[in-house]
Amino acid sequence: SMSQLTPDVFARLDDLGNRLRSGINGVFQRKNQAGQAVGIGSLFSIHFTDEPLTNYRAYARSDKTRIHPVFLSLLEQGFFLSHSLTMNALSLPIKATDVDGLIESFERAISRH
Repeated sequence: SMSQLTPDVFARLDDLGNRLRSGINGVFQRKNQAGQAVGIGSLFSIHFTDEPLTNYRAYARSDKTRIHPVFLSLLEQGFFLSHSLTMNALSLPIKATDVDGLIESFERAISRH
């Protein structure tokens, strides 16, 4: 219920969102692949481009051929993100270990595809 959404809970979700985006961006850097995780608070999207996403044209130039294989790989590993890897949200039951597991699974997914 809404009563569970205290300032401390929002702060925890913000921290987890920052942890996830930072971790995914670290994967892109370690693998020397074009991509970025963007968002705010508990919200995140993953895009296969190094170009700053400042408008629709920048988004349209991102590599969309990698989305579906990575989505399927994450699904096979137990993580159900949106089919476009955009507009995802962390929820209250998520723990840091879940976020770390998603980051590790994402690294395996982009290593394969």
